[in-house]
Amino acid sequence: MLLVGGTVLACFFMLAAALYFFRMKRTEAAWFAIALLVLISSFVGVYAAFYGQAGLPAGEGLSSADWLSFLGGYLGFAGSLIMAWLVYRQDTKLKELTMEEYKPAFYSCIRGVMTVTDTVEGREKVFTTVEDGEKTKKIYFTNDAFPVNMSKKMFLCTEEHMPVICFTIENAGKLSAEKLRFDELKISPYGSKNAGRAYRFEEKTGGNLLSGRHELLPGKALNFCVAMHLLPDRLEFSLAQLSFSFEMKEERTNETIQFYIEKHEEKIFVSDGEHLYKAIS
Repeated sequence: MLLVGGTVLACFFMLAAALYFFRMKRTEAAWFAIALLVLISSFVGVYAAFYGQAGLPAGEGLSSADWLSFLGGYLGFAGSLIMAWLVYRQDTKLKELTMEEYKPAFYSCIRGVMTVTDTVEGREKVFTTVEDGEKTKKIYFTNDAFPVNMSKKMFLCTEEHMPVICFTIENAGKLSAEKLRFDELKISPYGSKNAGRAYRFEEKTGGNLLSGRHELLPGKALNFCVAMHLLPDRLEFSLAQLSFSFEMKEERTNETIQFYIEKHEEKIFVSDGEHLYKAIS
């Protein structure tokens, strides 16, 4: 009777613990409690079957030594299962920590800003050449940011004084960032809770970064520029958030580049928090 009472109490405790862990969203602890519940219940079931010879005749005259021998073998089996689970869990944790340590870590900075006259032909260019010093020229991937309700096909007019902001992002991690793709650009007045303005990127073919087919290797950098279509003539000091995503081991991860922007008719100012850049048409 003592064995039966203790077993029932242990089963009830394990069931209550599993329900509690599920409510707390600690699924691993909950499944571990369920596994213990199954092991205890299985032992009791086997013990009862042999004790009452319920279809499993174990012979007559079983002694305490026989039952202790059975219990020792069963506990060894249960211990092996628990150790196997602990080894699996430790290996999984180690892999997660390794992936966290080696995952891509991005460093970004603004290289400059300019205003250009936008044309239909200009929107078809994959690369933009920017003067960087007296003799140096850098090539940037061109990425057109349109208001969310517009697209390149709808936008056929010529736009004067269009801001173009040049960036560099570097993969400072130890793993490659695969299928790199820009998602959206949001601009909202600094300190305001309003949604602000949202821009989307037009998917294009060729060498454009937005195709989602490009890969940024560890230690490598990528130069790109964002052409901001239909930015208002006057824009108070605002926070801009450029969202992009990439794949690592078939899992998609989101990142955000933050910078500040202000515009007064033909003058535009941008900053990454360290340096201030301006362009005057």
